[in-house]
Amino acid sequence: MTASQYKYLDCIDSLCKQNENFNMASIATKLGVSRVSSYRAMEKLRANKLIDTTKEGKWFLTEKGKEKLEEVRNGIRFLQEVLENTCGINSKISYREASNAYCSMSENAKLIISLKSVEKNQL
Repeated sequence: MTASQYKYLDCIDSLCKQNENFNMASIATKLGVSRVSSYRAMEKLRANKLIDTTKEGKWFLTEKGKEKLEEVRNGIRFLQEVLENTCGINSKISYREASNAYCSMSENAKLIISLKSVEKNQL
């Protein structure tokens, strides 16, 4: 998952939790991107079965999308904590850097982070 795809999933999740009636245009506005960019990104997420729409046209995260979003959020949180606690980077910058770093890592690196995160939470 790219950092951009993560931002879309996070945005859709946020809007769903607020019970807002939203469309691609409102997502594009919230993310500060063009409607065309929003359309392309949403279609890729839909093709990967991470999002879908109801018959009424309301967007939502699929179960696969929810699981993927939670996995990515956990990895980002872990990296963010490392950046803040080890390097002293403030939370806003550490979040942005952790998001970009996590999304660009190999699946093997993500697996290691996932295992370390679980290990840390069990202590």
